[in-house]
Amino acid sequence: STVAIIIDNCKAPLYALDMERAVFYQRCSSIQGASSSIVVEQRWYAPRQFKHLLVHEITVDTSAVSSGVRLLLSLQNGTSSPDITFNPITVSSQGVCSTSGTINTPEDPDEPLFEGVGVAYTNVPSTIDTPAQTVKTYYFITVIRTTLDTDPAQLTSLTLAEYQEAVSAEQDLLPVHMAQWKEIWESGIVIGGNPTLAAVVNSSLYWILSSVRDDWPFGLSPGSLSSNSYNGHSFWDTETWMYPNMVLLYPALTKSLLQYRIDRIKGAMKKAKSYSPPYSGAMYPWESALTGIECTPI
Repeated sequence: STVAIIIDNCKAPLYALDMERAVFYQRCSSIQGASSSIVVEQRWYAPRQFKHLLVHEITVDTSAVSSGVRLLLSLQNGTSSPDITFNPITVSSQGVCSTSGTINTPEDPDEPLFEGVGVAYTNVPSTIDTPAQTVKTYYFITVIRTTLDTDPAQLTSLTLAEYQEAVSAEQDLLPVHMAQWKEIWESGIVIGGNPTLAAVVNSSLYWILSSVRDDWPFGLSPGSLSSNSYNGHSFWDTETWMYPNMVLLYPALTKSLLQYRIDRIKGAMKKAKSYSPPYSGAMYPWESALTGIECTPI
């Protein structure tokens, strides 16, 4: 993924998470072999207006110097996943990398669903050259779609189409994203007189809001998308601890959490029948994921 670009000659960077605008920043003014007046700012965000998008922007500011700068880039691929087998990556003449894959093990062996994943991202060059007295932004865009909401026969084509749509709007991605988050924060929790408590409460709310959408009826894990806690599973924490607060502040978002349960009533009924003697009705599992069957690790 292009969100793992490393600038190898950027030294002593500073990091910040802007929870109001949902953007993670890294800023560096110390470039090996260049003037200290050159500023490089990186921004990572998942645009609210796109459901499948990740964006990595790199802005290079050489406006205060008389010489340009070359950034050395490398792509940190990370470890391969044992859960998905991807096809070889193809690179188009326009510099778009794409691949697709299928999960290796279905969640429910009785009704196996081998979901597919499609990925398209901007090819990462080994260097970026920015001339003097310039402020220039470079965009690296990643699209990740799955057959959860995409026709398998169109997975590759729709992934590439969404990538091209994002590229055509790249300069507007961040402003629109920030404007949508401004609307989200019109509801919230205000705590006066205790900045530490206010920061804790609002950061917790931020991680919840970053993990749910009103057009994406999936559950919410206790760790949210900020970590892989609880394997990303949903269970009673959602309804007991998170739902009561969310339903007051964000009813449209909260509706998607209920829809997740409704859509998985079949899995809950399957769990109820699994006991001896079987129960009638529905029994939601301790941990639930895609299909709604019990997913608690043994």
